[in-house]
Amino acid sequence: MDEQPARRRFHDQVSGREPEAARRLFADVVALHRDGHVTPRVVARYPFERHAEAFAQAADRTTVGRVILTPTA
Repeated sequence: MDEQPARRRFHDQVSGREPEAARRLFADVVALHRDGHVTPRVVARYPFERHAEAFAQAADRTTVGRVILTPTA
């Protein structure tokens, strides 16, 4: 079974049925990040000019982590 649709359904159910619980969970995750307990996994960085490549990689179902677009000077 594909996990992504199951996760999406879970998210939709929690945020739709229990929006206050969803807000608290999100606030907890933000606090964990702010306090340095969790950090996002960055797998690639692209300058904005290469945005199409960045979006293609982000859409690839094998990419695990964040794909970052960086501004150019």
